[in-house]
Amino acid sequence: MNQNQINRINGLHEEAMDISDEGDRAKKRGDLEEAREFYRRALVLETQAADEIPFGTEPSRAILYRSAATLALLCHLEPEAERLANLGLAGTPPAFVVVELREVIEQARKHEPQK
Repeated sequence: MNQNQINRINGLHEEAMDISDEGDRAKKRGDLEEAREFYRRALVLETQAADEIPFGTEPSRAILYRSAATLALLCHLEPEAERLANLGLAGTPPAFVVVELREVIEQARKHEPQK
């Protein structure tokens, strides 16, 4: 990756985290719909950041997918959370991230509507 790519990824991630923080503030105020909208916006940006990291660039790649998967859970998008967590597991993430990604998958499956 060149410096421009790194800067773009970092910018997407930082913007996603700022928007997620806005979601947290809305949630604390009790405005769950506004919070979910902030989380959706953050999810799009965090997924873009994760998708732009080349396969094998660990732990950054897996950590961003874990973050995106967690945002998907906050949006009640369980299938998307599981998909993103599996993308993070597809590389060679460190053990602590593997545990966290598997926890996201477990949470997604627990809350996913039965088919």
